[in-house]
Amino acid sequence: MKEIHYFSGLTIALFVGIHLFNHALILHSTEWHITFMNVARKVYRHPIIETILLIAVCIQIVSGIYLVNNKWGSVDSIFDFLHIASGLYMSLFLIVHVSAVLMGRYKLGVDTNLYFGVGYMNVNPQRYFFIPYYALALISFFVHMACIHKTKMAEYVKLSAAQNQAIGIIAFGIIFTLLVITKMASLHIPGDAIKKSQS
Repeated sequence: MKEIHYFSGLTIALFVGIHLFNHALILHSTEWHITFMNVARKVYRHPIIETILLIAVCIQIVSGIYLVNNKWGSVDSIFDFLHIASGLYMSLFLIVHVSAVLMGRYKLGVDTNLYFGVGYMNVNPQRYFFIPYYALALISFFVHMACIHKTKMAEYVKLSAAQNQAIGIIAFGIIFTLLVITKMASLHIPGDAIKKSQS
């Protein structure tokens, strides 16, 4: 089960890496973000690729819950706790986020672009929920990757070095999240931003 979880996680991490790079482009301009997104969508919205991603998400959630159930009694470090906590939060986020995107595309028939994602981050009082909701999702991803990195690198370097590298990844993730979420929460949303989907 651990191997299945690992490889489904790699599949998702590849997509999330592209997604986060796309988010980083917001720091330059929304135009760069939208342009890159439109190109990337041609790949990850291909029916075969999208099906693989959705299957990987399902496998990741189910296998993750199974592994947490087995590991919870043997938590012996802060990294073990962070690994479990970040994984559980990402599972919850994936269920809600993927469902919302699919509903937006196929039921509401709208373009689930940047503005679909940040609309509620720009209005009161919804922003007080959605800003921490999205921020915790980003941070959880970096924390989860950091914990995995620590475990893998501990086989090649001293444990203290592996832990310091993990802390560095988490610190980078927090800074990245603050920059991106601050930018997203301050965007002016054009009246026609959420248009009918062409997909």
